[in-house]
Amino acid sequence: MSENRSKLKEKYEKEFYEISYILNKLESGRIYGINSNDRSDGSLEHNISKLRNNLNDLIYKIENNKPSQQEEIEQAFRKVFD
Repeated sequence: MSENRSKLKEKYEKEFYEISYILNKLESGRIYGINSNDRSDGSLEHNISKLRNNLNDLIYKIENNKPSQQEEIEQAFRKVFD
């Protein structure tokens, strides 16, 4: 099981990073309209919505063995340069 988990973390590294980034911003209190005036931090509602979408997307990809974002980018480059 640990090997499978490691392979998933490696395959979907970009997806996990994006989820972690949102959680870290929320944990550190970087929330526009509450304790930040920087619009790039996003409102609480925006961050929760984005987090929910990212988690749902990742779960779907794992359950259906879909390509990761990195694999999709690599495929697009192959189409352009091959």
